[in-house]
Amino acid sequence: MFAPIRLPLIRAIAVALAVCCMSVAPAQFYSGSQQEYGKNRVQYQDFLWQQYRFKDMEVFFYQEGRNLARYVAQAATVHRKELEKQ
Repeated sequence: MFAPIRLPLIRAIAVALAVCCMSVAPAQFYSGSQQEYGKNRVQYQDFLWQQYRFKDMEVFFYQEGRNLARYVAQAATVHRKELEKQ
């Protein structure tokens, strides 16, 4: 009924299947290192957080945000009653 399957044919199929599986395997361990910078990419870097402490608030900032943090603190002090209503 059926012709006997030869051993070399089975080996060839097994090797072809193994090569196909090995070429796909690295995809499951993709770390994203080839991905361009973007908002959805996890970043593993340390930030040097600093803060301004005032009587009623603390303002946190890092890197070049010192001037903005001062402005926020001044604006929050001036508009404190309006902010507390909300």
